[in-house]
Amino acid sequence: MFDNLKKRNIIVTGANGLIGNSICRYFELNNFNFIAVSRSENRFSYRNYLSIDLTLPGVLDDFLDNNTIVFHCASNTNVSDSISDPFFDLQTNFLLFFQVLESVRKCGAALVLMSTGSVYDPKILVPKNEESDLYPVSPYSAGKLCAEYYCKVYVETFKLEIKIVRIFSIYGVGINRFVIYDLINKLVFKPACLKIKGTGEEIRDFMHISDLVQACCYVAEYGKSGEVYNLASGQSISIINLIILIKDLMSLDEIEILRDSESFLGDNKIMVADISKLELLGFKNKKTLIDGLTELISSIENG
Repeated sequence: MFDNLKKRNIIVTGANGLIGNSICRYFELNNFNFIAVSRSENRFSYRNYLSIDLTLPGVLDDFLDNNTIVFHCASNTNVSDSISDPFFDLQTNFLLFFQVLESVRKCGAALVLMSTGSVYDPKILVPKNEESDLYPVSPYSAGKLCAEYYCKVYVETFKLEIKIVRIFSIYGVGINRFVIYDLINKLVFKPACLKIKGTGEEIRDFMHISDLVQACCYVAEYGKSGEVYNLASGQSISIINLIILIKDLMSLDEIEILRDSESFLGDNKIMVADISKLELLGFKNKKTLIDGLTELISSIENG
């Protein structure tokens, strides 16, 4: 599988992050030729590791050629932080991305950009497809959409091979953030009540991290340059129903749920994807939500 990708030199930026680490672990287990790149130390003992500051111009130039493909995962993914400190978000997201993109351009390399499903207009209630209206509601999603437009311009102007993936909600062992991990981590202590941010009616589309890695590889191998692909499960669940499902899987008694009246600023309340375009590449999700939750619950309970 992924025969063409195995013939390429691969760079994974953000290799110490949640998605970058998962991609690197897959590449390492399957003997892909890759270099893990991050600003910090080699936290996961990758065999080929490069510690550099990607905000510096040209810092990647010596490591790229026309047989290289960059999986650009480096990003500050905290939406709340992007609101409290927009300039920091600009530096660690768009400006960092731009330096990577320029290195790709100068060296004739290829790129897979990790974008976000939160670039879609939150007023869209049906599953969002790649042609749905766009309307970012946070500095984070605005920066990601700006990066997408730069990618499209560079494809047309410089004839580069660039593919864009819009990631919705992820979870799985090793993803020690976001709503599913937070809920399980709280419910492990069998509380009498559970306080959640928002109304609980928010709708999400959760994709297991193992499926996300496979989807990224499918896009890299079979996707079309300049195109955008939704990465999600294509299945929806409300936060309240998610809590009920987790509670049942953990065999917990009734728990009082305390809700805030509103979610946080920048939240996209309905995040469900149409993944038919991704499936046309041959991809299928393998991990069901119940199986993924059961695996994660066991991991957290057993420490």
